[in-house]
Amino acid sequence: MRGVAIIGGASSLLVDCNISTVASEFGSLLAGADIPIITCGSKSGVIGSLLDAFADSSCPRFAVVLRGGEEKNLHDYAGFLTLVDAIHQRKNLIFSQSDVIVALPGGLSTHDEIISFLIDFKKSPKQIILFNADGFFDSFIRHLSVIEKLGFIKNNTLEKICALPDAKSVLEACRHSLKNSTA
Repeated sequence: MRGVAIIGGASSLLVDCNISTVASEFGSLLAGADIPIITCGSKSGVIGSLLDAFADSSCPRFAVVLRGGEEKNLHDYAGFLTLVDAIHQRKNLIFSQSDVIVALPGGLSTHDEIISFLIDFKKSPKQIILFNADGFFDSFIRHLSVIEKLGFIKNNTLEKICALPDAKSVLEACRHSLKNSTA
């Protein structure tokens, strides 16, 4: 499968309903576009809101889930399930099976995955799209820019990241990246 990897908050503690709403809107657009996706498959958090939109979709979906607990929180519409034993295996599989990565708002694990993709796969041309709903990633982007200006990361590292404010622009960026990856 080649498609869009989607990472984001899977916590049931999500309190911002607008973030959940924009995740659901993005899920609807993806389902309608018939773009294959790979997620953690969670039924909670923004990933759960995104997957809710796939109820009537035949769009290919794949879930990479940590064995030993996460499979208990698997969404009904998560799709084909792959169990892994460690988080680095999940990151490697998600990265290798996707052409573009979309980060929805999330917590420490989401930020860890973004940074891991920047560090571990720095030679890859894959784009990382931050779904910057309500400016969620603004301070993160500023911090990465400071780190870059101080010389702690290479100048071209952040070129892989783009931050977009709404579901339609994120979908268009995904389409563009997918088209370029097959060209």
